[in-house]
Amino acid sequence: MQSFILIISTVYGISFLPIAAFIYTQNKKESEKEKMGLFLLLFVAGLIALAPTAVIAVFLFALLGSANVLDTLFSLGFSRNQLITLTIFILVYLFTIDSVIEKLVEYITGKNKITFFLVLLSRIFAFHMIGLIIGVQQANSFIIAVGVALIIMLLEILYLYREKQSAK
Repeated sequence: MQSFILIISTVYGISFLPIAAFIYTQNKKESEKEKMGLFLLLFVAGLIALAPTAVIAVFLFALLGSANVLDTLFSLGFSRNQLITLTIFILVYLFTIDSVIEKLVEYITGKNKITFFLVLLSRIFAFHMIGLIIGVQQANSFIIAVGVALIIMLLEILYLYREKQSAK
């Protein structure tokens, strides 16, 4: 639990600094009458930094919950630190490399059902490699990779279905 709080605090700090710097530079452009004081500036930056932190925390909780359910369901025997480490690496992968791979596959195949399948395979491979890198046994790494990748794909399909329904 302490490592999870540390991660969320780090994300908050990373999002707070550029937001505070941006608000500070914009505040310097204001007239003397409309300028915010330092305390108000930090308060506003702190409030705005909560939004990206909350979004990342929700994704982190969802991934951690998925991995935890799979661990319990298949009695894989992951430690809490292994689950948190795996979740963090998967989240980093999803926000960086996965987007590039998804767009590349979409460009090559077009947006159809095979795109979902190819992206699913790439995620399974990536999650399995992440599991092996952090020291998870091969069979356990594969099970968690397939499970988490399927859950993510299911959520994406449900989101797209909901978008189509709201567009009608």
